[in-house]
Amino acid sequence: MAFENITLDSSDLIGTLTLNRPEKLNAMSPALIAEFADALTQIESDPKIKVLVIRGAGRAFCTGYDLTVGLSESGAAPIRSTTISARCNATSNTGCACATCPSP
Repeated sequence: MAFENITLDSSDLIGTLTLNRPEKLNAMSPALIAEFADALTQIESDPKIKVLVIRGAGRAFCTGYDLTVGLSESGAAPIRSTTISARCNATSNTGCACATCPSP
């Protein structure tokens, strides 16, 4: 599977998942979270990956959630609390999936 916001490589039983949005300091976005979850599913079903390393491209690992996602060009669109809540839940679910992944 091809990803746009992450990379996934494996070698010698080690998988390396790289957050790949260095221009945004690897801030989480809905697309990155979805790709991260898909990659974890892939890793769980791959018997050749025994260990997973998660890293960030560029100078930061991850700066949190990208609150600019979904804003208009002028940045004028308000972010509703329900939107923030949904984004937090998606991020939390991804963290839980990572914690329960069989690869340490």
